[in-house]
Amino acid sequence: NPGNYQLTTMGQTGSVYHKGNGDPVVAPEGKAFVAITMITNTKFESSGGLVAEDTANCFGTSGTGYTSTGTAVISDALEFPAGITIYGRFKSIDVKTGDVIAYLA
Repeated sequence: NPGNYQLTTMGQTGSVYHKGNGDPVVAPEGKAFVAITMITNTKFESSGGLVAEDTANCFGTSGTGYTSTGTAVISDALEFPAGITIYGRFKSIDVKTGDVIAYLA
């Protein structure tokens, strides 16, 4: 059913709340975090803060990530403001400061 497929790709298979300075949250086997909404101003850990499922096609804090000008790794100094949602396919997340809700697909 195309409608069910669309719901699944938009994170309707579950979500997690993650608070800064805790342990990393790892997506279950065969799943990925597809959207991360910042509840408060948020920074991710420098190593392993955002681990892309495919580092050639999605930014992260380790490996490389795709941008319009080439590949890039985001810094742990980058602060995402509350209310922002980022999209991608992340295997794990580790918040340094702040609170997020991460949606699985």
